[in-house]
Amino acid sequence: ERLVVALQAASRTKTGGWAASGLALAMLFVFPFVCFLYLGISGSGGRARSRYPPAHRYSLFSPTPSEPDDPLRTAKQDVGAYVVMQPNLPVAINPNENSSVIAHMQAGEVVYVKEIAVSPEDGQLLRGRLDVPPGWISLEHVGTGISWAAKQRSGPVVMHGLLEGGRIGLTLSQQLIVTHLADPRAAQYGWCMGDRVLKVNGAHVRGEDDFLDALQQAIMGFKRCGQPLVFDIKRGVPHSSKAF
Repeated sequence: ERLVVALQAASRTKTGGWAASGLALAMLFVFPFVCFLYLGISGSGGRARSRYPPAHRYSLFSPTPSEPDDPLRTAKQDVGAYVVMQPNLPVAINPNENSSVIAHMQAGEVVYVKEIAVSPEDGQLLRGRLDVPPGWISLEHVGTGISWAAKQRSGPVVMHGLLEGGRIGLTLSQQLIVTHLADPRAAQYGWCMGDRVLKVNGAHVRGEDDFLDALQQAIMGFKRCGQPLVFDIKRGVPHSSKAF
């Protein structure tokens, strides 16, 4: 009613009558629309709310809600070379965790995963298909973070501690090639069968004597000031062995 009265009064004025009338008309039609829009999107305290949770809110530029990150979908694309992290890892005939076991893998062995799938029994357990031996192994449980095999990295191998008996847990050939993990925990540091040691804490090693000298110096540095042991390596194939 006030807007109507203002409109009538403005129409009777001699100065700016038509301008005032136009302004009043604009207020008459725009004001209700603004009120409706504000009430439709505002919650208590004037803060805007959405009926979609943050991960599924609609974008003004997209007709569908955005999808949350899917760690399973991301991990399933990460095929390639893997190093076995646990001793006696069973190789099963199919992705089912309880299917028949056809072989066992040892810690430090390197396998090539051709396909990654979710276990039919556990929706958070990732299983990897191998060509050799032909079968499936457990890779990682996304929910608990437990790993049975991890993606092989290029190196170097960095050890922030020693294993039982003050050792690095390896069996090496005369050519300084890893042929066996005497302690399966060495795989947790990234050691693989077939690795060839090139340097120890920056010192070149070309044979057993060089390696033992450099290793003793590295161990002393670790015990004295906590300096990690850093091994430059070249990934390769296992050969005949000698224990250290």
